[in-house]
Amino acid sequence: MQTVRPKRPAPRGKKAAPRKKKRTIFLPALFGITIAFALACLALCWMILNDSSNLMNNKADITLGDYIGMTQDEAAATEQVASGQISVTWEQEYNSDYAAGYIYKQSPVSGRTVREGQGVTLTASLGTQYVTVPDLTNYVQADAEQQLKELGVSVLVTQAVDTTVASGAVIRTDPAAGSQVAAGSTVVVYISRPQVATTTKVPSLTGMSTADARTLLVQNHLGLGSQTDQYSDQPVGTVIGQNPAAGSTAKLNGRVNIVVSAGPEPAPEPEAPSDSTTGGDWWSGLFGSSLLFFQHRDRHRTGHSGQRRPFPETADRLVVLAAELTEAHMKGYITKGIGGFYYVKTPEGIVECKPRGIFRKQKIAPVAGDEVTLETENGVSVIARDCTPKERLCPPPNGKPRSAVSGGQHHPAHPQHAGAG
Repeated sequence: MQTVRPKRPAPRGKKAAPRKKKRTIFLPALFGITIAFALACLALCWMILNDSSNLMNNKADITLGDYIGMTQDEAAATEQVASGQISVTWEQEYNSDYAAGYIYKQSPVSGRTVREGQGVTLTASLGTQYVTVPDLTNYVQADAEQQLKELGVSVLVTQAVDTTVASGAVIRTDPAAGSQVAAGSTVVVYISRPQVATTTKVPSLTGMSTADARTLLVQNHLGLGSQTDQYSDQPVGTVIGQNPAAGSTAKLNGRVNIVVSAGPEPAPEPEAPSDSTTGGDWWSGLFGSSLLFFQHRDRHRTGHSGQRRPFPETADRLVVLAAELTEAHMKGYITKGIGGFYYVKTPEGIVECKPRGIFRKQKIAPVAGDEVTLETENGVSVIARDCTPKERLCPPPNGKPRSAVSGGQHHPAHPQHAGAG
């Protein structure tokens, strides 16, 4: 027997999924284009309406005038402003170069070509701006400068010593606090600084060498000045004196002069024995001749009869000359001459000297053996007078001066040496 299976109903087919529609960008793009076109049309219309005066009236070009230096009333009365050819915008600012109410700036500048109705900005001066200097005492330097610069003034900083104000703080200002100053002017600010010493104490240099003295002076902010040698019983090169003295006060970087020992003074050299022409016999002959001269003068004045008679003036001058020769400490005789210098033998020794200018004017050249008078000028010995007889002082007939002595040659000139008597 066959089993009959019941038939199953056939499965229903699945419904097909609906197909998605493709999005298109055509419509949004078209919409955007439309909006942009509309906006462009609106902008064009606005521009046409805003500049309708130029498009419809066709205004002419004009050359802008110069209004700098005018007052506001003067500028308003000009043709371009009064007729409305330009539209003026007024501004005001402080300016120290122009008085209040005067125009000192314009834009566009004069000379420019513009359309009628062009806008022009004119700036009038309010005059000089004055500010009040604040009290900045004890302010630190940076804060003080900042405040003054904000007021529109320049700042000049200088330092000063004030023990009552901390270093780096403001002592005072110039002009003083509360003063009115023009904007742009300069205010001097005095800043406190530490006090710096300007003097130093001079150390003692006695007994030091020159090198050690220089080092010590440098350490004390001083310098070594002049050095003078002097004989002493101290070792050679040792400082034996100074100026300024030790312990005194001197300016920084000042100079200290020192005296340095040159060692013991050498013993004087013995003088060479003098001969009859340069020793005491010469002075004896000089005084003896003078005595004979006085006796001869008296005999000449009285005569053999004992009556005094006039003596020539020349003889009187020779008497005075002979009297002056007796002043041994002022007199001497020339032993030699070298290179314009003469060496004169005096009771005090040999003296080096030069003749006065009167000898050159009279064309007189002293020679060895001449008796001369010495004087001192500015600490230097000079031959003031040649005491030889007058005929020896006169130049020879040929006009040439007598030749001066050279080397160590000796030409006797004294009457005793020449045989005069």
